[in-house]
Amino acid sequence: ALMREVRWNRINSDFRYKLIENEGFWNKDVECLRLLGGISGWFECPSSRADRKCPFNENYRGPLEKICLIGTSTTDKKSVLIRYDTETSTSEQLTVLDNRSCAAFVAIADCIFAIGTYAQNGSCSKVEKFDTKELQWSERAPLSSVRQYHAAIGVSVGQECVVCVFGGCSSNYGSSYSNICELYSPQENRWYVLPSLKESRQNAAAVALPDGQVFVIGGRNVSGYLVSSVEACHLREPADWQGQRKTPGDFWRSVASMNNPRGNHTAIAFRGSIFVAGGTNTNGTSVETVEVFSPPDNQQQMGQWTKLTNGTLKWPNAHLAVWQDRLFAFYCIFAIGTYAQNGSCSKVEKFDTKEL
Repeated sequence: ALMREVRWNRINSDFRYKLIENEGFWNKDVECLRLLGGISGWFECPSSRADRKCPFNENYRGPLEKICLIGTSTTDKKSVLIRYDTETSTSEQLTVLDNRSCAAFVAIADCIFAIGTYAQNGSCSKVEKFDTKELQWSERAPLSSVRQYHAAIGVSVGQECVVCVFGGCSSNYGSSYSNICELYSPQENRWYVLPSLKESRQNAAAVALPDGQVFVIGGRNVSGYLVSSVEACHLREPADWQGQRKTPGDFWRSVASMNNPRGNHTAIAFRGSIFVAGGTNTNGTSVETVEVFSPPDNQQQMGQWTKLTNGTLKWPNAHLAVWQDRLFAFYCIFAIGTYAQNGSCSKVEKFDTKEL
């Protein structure tokens, strides 16, 4: 019965042949062998299908996990969370909450954390968790410092995945730039203060690699200028945030800068490299180019940035997402259910990564 539930139409022929040849319960049972023979015949003799019932379940089985996106509705300025299915190119609305356009969002397992935001009298330290299975919000421990326009990322450290938050500002006018860094442990529901960034910045991007390396990229400094600089740290074990705090100079190190300054950009780790796209440049115009960072190694101790010659975004304000070894760009200004004449829309672009 279990073998009938396998989507054999999504498995290549070489694997089917090897399965029949190799030892296993399937070639010791007459019914299993008969089923495998019928499956092979289904693919090898398509002309015989007319009078036969498909011997396996060929109904589409979507992935258990999907991409979640959040953006601001153009109609009422509410923040809208949707779930997108890459196989069917369809989406569903999960929840709507008050405007969190200045917040940072991080996904860990089945939950999404909304961290900080704009508040009427300044920035906010509020943290909420949304359970995508239960479709419910719950309040979590607040940040130790209020902030908006900050960068945040989930980082895998050993058996735990933690949330790291970097920089931002504490006022509605963007004048109180911050270099404060914090780490949140979902298991403990507790925030820890990390060593501060060397340079205060807002509108930066943060990326984490699977080995715990974290990079804070670009943004706007205290002088109001966009920067291309990048700072990196390495989280290896809980002692890095639970033990004696290191100095910023010991914790953070500068690595190679981007080719050009940018802020409000998007960044993501993909196939061992870091992709940076979108945002604005020093002239305030949108950036269409995509840069790729090769992390530091024995040959390039500072790492190296490369500008993709054929890598430009159709929509510079897009956000990047990796799904099943594919890199997507989402342009998500939501006019729910309609296409607005002011240009607000929801579009999806998939990168051609054959030459990467």
